[in-house]
Amino acid sequence: IGHSGGYPGHITRTWCDPKDGLVVSVLCNASDAAATPLCGGIFSLLEHLSHPDERIPGHADGVDPRSFTGHFNT
Repeated sequence: IGHSGGYPGHITRTWCDPKDGLVVSVLCNASDAAATPLCGGIFSLLEHLSHPDERIPGHADGVDPRSFTGHFNT
């Protein structure tokens, strides 16, 4: 379920998944902003995080994701 709207200089997008009780709203202060892709990306990320038992396609077994976290300098 979704809704979008705008006003001069602003645009919004809201998506709702009543089954999981998840709602994401993105409000942008630019009428040409990418509210829909931003909302979709946030929604997808939260959907994935709300189902931690599901595997990510292509996930490598035995790889410790902590090796990819931290502070890195170049």
